[in-house]
Amino acid sequence: MYILGTPLEPVAAVGEGLRLRPLLEAFQKDRAYEVLGISGREFQVFRGNREELVPLDLGPDVPRTIEEILGPEHTEKYTTAGTYGADGGAFFHGQGSKKDDVKQDLENFYRQVDKLVYEHVSAKSRLPLILANLHERLSLYQKVAKNPFLLEEGADYSYDTHDLETLRERAWAIMEEAGRQQDKGLAARFQEAWPKGLGSNQLEEARRAAQEGRVEVLLLEEGRTYPEEDEALDEVVRLVIEKQGEVRFLKREDLGVAEGLAAIFRY
Repeated sequence: MYILGTPLEPVAAVGEGLRLRPLLEAFQKDRAYEVLGISGREFQVFRGNREELVPLDLGPDVPRTIEEILGPEHTEKYTTAGTYGADGGAFFHGQGSKKDDVKQDLENFYRQVDKLVYEHVSAKSRLPLILANLHERLSLYQKVAKNPFLLEEGADYSYDTHDLETLRERAWAIMEEAGRQQDKGLAARFQEAWPKGLGSNQLEEARRAAQEGRVEVLLLEEGRTYPEEDEALDEVVRLVIEKQGEVRFLKREDLGVAEGLAAIFRY
């Protein structure tokens, strides 16, 4: 069972199939995501939406600390590094090989964490991943990370020394902006595809394309009702999902078509 953070208005509809649009729109507004909280010594993954953020149990077989991942030989470098952050991780300062060794250890730690999180979390959930780390370490992690689900923008936040509610607020703000940019990108794709015959803002044309499995993305106006076309539009939505397409709801100003519908075709 999944409890939506967005309340749904009661709807009565008569047709040949389920009316999925209100549910799909509510799911999109929740915008599920994951947060990788990482310090200089350990990491934790969280899953959240607009309303909550909870830690994930990765199981006993997934190492989480720098000692478990890199082994005990790095510890002496950390204990003699000189300066520590609020999260217990060493900062890089001074001169000589000791500073370089500590930085290399941290890079190796981040590289292995990136691999673990992708294999055990992101590859399965396929959700956007937000990095939560101190500002001076965000760029270091981004430099070594290869997880394709990791967002460019991270939260300058020490997850293990602050409260989860503040982390959720910061992560949700990042998700909202990332979602808005993604929506604008899809609208721009439609404007490019439309003159080439690879898109349409007409319901009947979109329905024919959906029946043929040609609709890659169906863009609908957020919160809009289609009194005369509800049943036909419901059919298009079901067909797009059945054919492994994507249905997205955009704000009117982002969608940019008066019809409230824009379909991007695969071919």
